[in-house]
Amino acid sequence: MTDAAERQVMFILSVKAGNGRALGLSRKIEAIYEADGRADSLSILVTEHGAHAYEASKAFAEKHGKNGLVFICGGDGSTSEVANALAHKDTAMGVLPLGTANDFSKMLYSRKDARHLETLLVRTLKPEIKKIDLIRLNGFYAINIVSFGYDTIVLKNALWIMEKMPFVGKTGYALGVVKSLFSRKRFDLALEWEDDKGQHHSSDTPLILGAICNGGYYGNGFMPAPMAKIDDGVLQICLAETMKMRELLPLISRYKKGKHLTHPKIQIANAMRGVVRPLGGETHVLANYDGIVLEDPELRFEVEKDALNLAYI
Repeated sequence: MTDAAERQVMFILSVKAGNGRALGLSRKIEAIYEADGRADSLSILVTEHGAHAYEASKAFAEKHGKNGLVFICGGDGSTSEVANALAHKDTAMGVLPLGTANDFSKMLYSRKDARHLETLLVRTLKPEIKKIDLIRLNGFYAINIVSFGYDTIVLKNALWIMEKMPFVGKTGYALGVVKSLFSRKRFDLALEWEDDKGQHHSSDTPLILGAICNGGYYGNGFMPAPMAKIDDGVLQICLAETMKMRELLPLISRYKKGKHLTHPKIQIANAMRGVVRPLGGETHVLANYDGIVLEDPELRFEVEKDALNLAYI
């Protein structure tokens, strides 16, 4: 195990995250590491283009290996980008919640901790490195949740609102729900999966949405699988059958709180691997992973246990 004093640390500041708050952290980070006598082990990168965090993390891992640690100061998209760069690498990654929703970070920090970023910065001096799982998805990785159906429409609307009106911040997710109330609520999909006992399951029931979960939160705090753990070697699946508006409206608040598990139109299962395919007139699966929208002919997923070294602070 690498001693903290010997470790090379890179902070990546996402210029878009947190309405620009990340940029103001640079001097604070430098002061904290200089006070600890570790200024020479520190580097800070402010992203300049879309794949910058991925490219820089990959190069850093190749140079420093197990002696390297990358802290991403951003949101779920940036976190996913760095996780893809460091999957199955010796270099560890840490996350500081500076995005809009910070859903993956909710698995790591309490609300109180997340509000005190300067305290978290000090704690980066002495991290504890543990392995966590990732979701292998169509040739790349998701660190948190893969979902499909209606909630991706909500996400697309929320992202559009936040792009047009950035001042709304995370309220954009709630506005996305409102904007999507009269959108399509039926998706004809076929699912097949293998559970942790080696049993095979399938479903072709029309769905309003589905979620494949490594973490427990998405969409600014909705909880499709409150029992999910990022280090147990198994994924949780949440499937919601298509339903009428009068059924959907009261379910939204329960879904937000993780209180939906006993609803008659909700199916919960665990999975090691599986596939989601379109049926009937559908040609693609409308989905998202870690808040990134995609439309693919199918979704092939599998849990990869201990795929990432994560810095807990």
